[in-house]
Amino acid sequence: LLDFTERIKVNPTRHQNYNTRASFYINNFEDYAKALPDYEKALVLASKPQDIEAYKKDIRRCKDRIAFGYYQTADTLFDQKKYAEAIEWAHKALALAPAGGQAANWSQELLNLATQKLQAQQQLDSLRREVTTMYAQGMKLIKNNRYPEGLKILDKVQSLHKQNVSALEPLRYMLEEIFQQKAKWRKIQNAKYLKEVEEQIKKMEEKKKNEE
Repeated sequence: LLDFTERIKVNPTRHQNYNTRASFYINNFEDYAKALPDYEKALVLASKPQDIEAYKKDIRRCKDRIAFGYYQTADTLFDQKKYAEAIEWAHKALALAPAGGQAANWSQELLNLATQKLQAQQQLDSLRREVTTMYAQGMKLIKNNRYPEGLKILDKVQSLHKQNVSALEPLRYMLEEIFQQKAKWRKIQNAKYLKEVEEQIKKMEEKKKNEE
Protein backbone atom coordinates (compact mmCIF):
# COMPACT_ATOMS: atom_id res chain seq x y z
CA LEU A 1 0.00 0.00 0.00
CA LEU A 2 2.83 2.39 0.85
CA ASP A 3 4.42 1.57 -2.49
CA PHE A 4 1.19 2.43 -4.34
CA THR A 5 0.87 5.69 -2.42
CA GLU A 6 4.46 6.60 -3.18
CA ARG A 7 3.86 6.03 -6.89
CA ILE A 8 0.96 8.47 -6.74
CA LYS A 9 3.13 11.05 -4.98
CA VAL A 10 5.83 10.67 -7.64
CA ASN A 11 3.38 10.80 -10.54
CA PRO A 12 0.00 12.17 -9.37
CA THR A 13 -1.32 12.66 -12.91
CA ARG A 14 -1.02 9.02 -13.98
CA HIS A 15 -4.48 7.50 -13.70
CA GLN A 16 -3.15 3.94 -13.62
CA ASN A 17 -1.58 4.58 -10.21
CA TYR A 18 -4.94 5.38 -8.67
CA ASN A 19 -6.50 2.40 -10.41
CA THR A 20 -3.82 0.10 -8.99
CA ARG A 21 -4.30 1.32 -5.44
CA ALA A 22 -8.10 1.09 -5.72
CA SER A 23 -7.79 -2.51 -6.95
CA PHE A 24 -5.51 -3.27 -3.99
CA TYR A 25 -8.11 -1.94 -1.53
CA ILE A 26 -10.81 -4.15 -3.05
CA ASN A 27 -8.84 -7.34 -3.67
CA ASN A 28 -7.18 -7.40 -0.24
CA PHE A 29 -9.68 -5.72 2.06
CA GLU A 30 -12.94 -5.42 0.10
CA ASP A 31 -12.77 -1.76 1.09
CA TYR A 32 -14.93 -0.13 -1.54
CA ALA A 33 -15.18 3.10 0.43
CA LYS A 34 -11.42 3.68 0.10
CA ALA A 35 -11.33 2.48 -3.50
CA LEU A 36 -14.10 4.84 -4.65
CA PRO A 37 -12.17 8.16 -4.44
CA ASP A 38 -9.21 6.59 -6.27
CA TYR A 39 -11.44 5.43 -9.11
CA GLU A 40 -13.05 8.86 -9.26
CA LYS A 41 -9.61 10.49 -9.46
CA ALA A 42 -8.55 8.03 -12.15
CA LEU A 43 -11.68 8.88 -14.14
CA VAL A 44 -10.82 12.59 -14.05
CA LEU A 45 -7.27 11.88 -15.31
CA ALA A 46 -8.14 9.29 -17.96
CA SER A 47 -8.41 10.35 -21.58
CA LYS A 48 -8.98 7.15 -23.54
CA PRO A 49 -12.63 6.17 -24.00
CA GLN A 50 -12.05 2.58 -22.89
CA ASP A 51 -10.38 3.75 -19.68
CA ILE A 52 -13.18 6.22 -18.98
CA GLU A 53 -15.84 3.54 -19.43
CA ALA A 54 -13.92 1.10 -17.26
CA TYR A 55 -13.61 3.60 -14.43
CA LYS A 56 -17.27 4.50 -14.66
CA LYS A 57 -18.14 0.83 -14.19
CA ASP A 58 -15.72 0.56 -11.27
CA ILE A 59 -17.26 3.65 -9.64
CA ARG A 60 -20.75 2.25 -10.11
CA ARG A 61 -19.68 -1.07 -8.60
CA CYS A 62 -18.12 0.67 -5.58
CA LYS A 63 -21.15 2.83 -4.99
CA ASP A 64 -23.45 -0.16 -5.27
CA ARG A 65 -21.42 -2.19 -2.74
CA ILE A 66 -21.14 0.71 -0.29
CA ALA A 67 -24.85 1.46 -0.64
CA PHE A 68 -25.65 -2.19 -0.03
CA GLY A 69 -23.66 -2.00 3.20
CA TYR A 70 -25.72 1.03 4.23
CA TYR A 71 -28.87 -0.88 3.35
CA GLN A 72 -27.80 -3.80 5.55
CA THR A 73 -27.23 -1.41 8.45
CA ALA A 74 -30.68 0.09 7.86
CA ASP A 75 -32.23 -3.38 7.73
CA THR A 76 -30.59 -4.37 11.04
CA LEU A 77 -31.85 -1.19 12.71
CA PHE A 78 -35.32 -1.85 11.31
CA ASP A 79 -35.34 -5.33 12.87
CA GLN A 80 -34.40 -3.67 16.19
CA LYS A 81 -37.39 -1.32 15.77
CA LYS A 82 -35.05 1.68 15.55
CA TYR A 83 -37.04 3.14 12.69
CA ALA A 84 -35.68 6.70 12.74
CA GLU A 85 -32.10 5.44 12.48
CA ALA A 86 -33.12 2.92 9.81
CA ILE A 87 -34.58 5.78 7.77
CA GLU A 88 -31.34 7.74 8.10
CA TRP A 89 -29.23 4.85 6.78
CA ALA A 90 -31.72 4.07 4.01
CA HIS A 91 -31.40 7.68 2.83
CA LYS A 92 -27.61 7.33 2.85
CA ALA A 93 -27.91 4.19 0.73
CA LEU A 94 -30.24 5.89 -1.75
CA ALA A 95 -27.96 8.91 -2.03
CA LEU A 96 -25.12 6.65 -3.17
CA ALA A 97 -26.76 3.68 -4.89
CA PRO A 98 -26.91 3.72 -8.69
CA ALA A 99 -30.48 4.32 -9.84
CA GLY A 100 -32.37 1.17 -10.75
CA GLY A 101 -29.89 -1.10 -8.98
CA GLN A 102 -30.78 -3.71 -6.41
CA ALA A 103 -29.40 -1.69 -3.50
CA ALA A 104 -31.46 1.32 -4.57
CA ASN A 105 -34.66 -0.70 -4.94
CA TRP A 106 -34.28 -2.50 -1.62
CA SER A 107 -33.35 0.70 0.18
CA GLN A 108 -36.42 2.50 -1.18
CA GLU A 109 -38.69 -0.35 -0.08
CA LEU A 110 -37.12 -0.35 3.37
CA LEU A 111 -37.39 3.43 3.60
CA ASN A 112 -41.11 3.32 2.82
CA LEU A 113 -41.75 0.58 5.36
CA ALA A 114 -39.62 2.22 8.08
CA THR A 115 -41.43 5.53 7.52
CA GLN A 116 -44.81 3.83 7.98
CA LYS A 117 -43.59 2.04 11.11
CA LEU A 118 -42.14 5.25 12.55
CA GLN A 119 -45.38 7.14 12.00
CA ALA A 120 -47.35 4.34 13.67
CA GLN A 121 -44.87 4.27 16.55
CA GLN A 122 -45.12 8.04 17.00
CA GLN A 123 -48.93 7.85 17.04
CA LEU A 124 -48.78 5.06 19.61
CA ASP A 125 -46.34 6.98 21.80
CA SER A 126 -48.55 10.06 21.56
CA LEU A 127 -51.63 8.07 22.60
CA ARG A 128 -49.82 6.51 25.56
CA ARG A 129 -48.53 9.91 26.69
CA GLU A 130 -52.04 11.36 26.46
CA VAL A 131 -53.56 8.51 28.47
CA THR A 132 -50.78 8.62 31.08
CA THR A 133 -51.22 12.38 31.51
CA MET A 134 -55.02 12.08 31.87
CA TYR A 135 -54.65 9.23 34.36
CA ALA A 136 -52.22 11.27 36.48
CA GLN A 137 -54.59 14.25 36.44
CA GLY A 138 -57.56 12.12 37.50
CA MET A 139 -55.64 10.43 40.31
CA LYS A 140 -54.37 13.77 41.58
CA LEU A 141 -57.91 15.10 41.84
CA ILE A 142 -59.02 12.00 43.70
CA LYS A 143 -56.09 12.30 46.08
CA ASN A 144 -57.35 15.80 46.85
CA ASN A 145 -60.83 14.34 47.54
CA ARG A 146 -62.27 15.78 44.34
CA TYR A 147 -63.79 12.46 43.31
CA PRO A 148 -66.45 13.57 40.80
CA GLU A 149 -63.93 15.58 38.76
CA GLY A 150 -61.25 12.91 39.01
CA LEU A 151 -63.57 10.04 38.07
CA LYS A 152 -64.86 11.99 35.09
CA ILE A 153 -61.33 12.12 33.70
CA LEU A 154 -60.71 8.47 34.57
CA ASP A 155 -63.88 7.54 32.66
CA LYS A 156 -62.23 9.01 29.55
CA VAL A 157 -59.09 6.99 30.28
CA GLN A 158 -61.23 3.86 30.57
CA SER A 159 -62.93 4.66 27.28
CA LEU A 160 -59.60 5.08 25.47
CA HIS A 161 -58.50 1.70 26.82
CA LYS A 162 -61.60 0.07 25.36
CA GLN A 163 -60.97 1.69 21.99
CA ASN A 164 -57.25 0.80 21.93
CA VAL A 165 -56.96 -2.51 23.78
CA SER A 166 -53.73 -3.82 22.23
CA ALA A 167 -52.03 -0.42 21.97
CA LEU A 168 -52.59 0.33 25.65
CA GLU A 169 -51.89 -3.17 26.96
CA PRO A 170 -48.76 -1.99 28.88
CA LEU A 171 -51.00 0.47 30.77
CA ARG A 172 -53.63 -2.04 31.89
CA TYR A 173 -52.67 -1.42 35.52
CA MET A 174 -54.66 1.81 35.23
CA LEU A 175 -57.92 -0.07 34.75
CA GLU A 176 -57.55 -1.96 38.04
CA GLU A 177 -56.79 1.27 39.88
CA ILE A 178 -59.77 3.01 38.26
CA PHE A 179 -62.01 0.09 39.31
CA GLN A 180 -60.78 0.38 42.90
CA GLN A 181 -61.31 4.15 43.00
CA LYS A 182 -64.86 3.82 41.66
CA ALA A 183 -65.61 1.17 44.28
CA LYS A 184 -64.18 3.45 46.95
CA TRP A 185 -66.34 6.32 45.75
CA ARG A 186 -69.44 4.13 45.86
CA LYS A 187 -68.66 3.25 49.47
CA ILE A 188 -68.24 6.92 50.30
CA GLN A 189 -71.55 7.73 48.63
CA ASN A 190 -73.31 4.85 50.38
CA ALA A 191 -71.90 5.89 53.73
CA LYS A 192 -73.00 9.44 53.11
CA TYR A 193 -76.47 8.26 52.14
CA LEU A 194 -76.78 6.07 55.24
CA LYS A 195 -75.66 8.92 57.43
CA GLU A 196 -78.26 11.22 55.86
CA VAL A 197 -80.94 8.57 56.42
CA GLU A 198 -79.87 8.10 60.02
CA GLU A 199 -79.95 11.86 60.62
CA GLN A 200 -83.39 12.10 59.06
CA ILE A 201 -84.71 9.26 61.25
CA LYS A 202 -83.18 10.91 64.30
CA LYS A 203 -84.91 14.22 63.50
CA MET A 204 -88.20 12.46 62.98
CA GLU A 205 -87.86 10.69 66.31
CA GLU A 206 -87.00 13.94 68.08
CA LYS A 207 -89.95 15.66 66.42
CA LYS A 208 -92.28 12.90 67.50
CA LYS A 209 -90.93 13.01 71.03
CA ASN A 210 -91.45 16.77 71.23
CA GLU A 211 -95.01 16.44 69.96
CA GLU A 212 -95.77 13.96 72.74
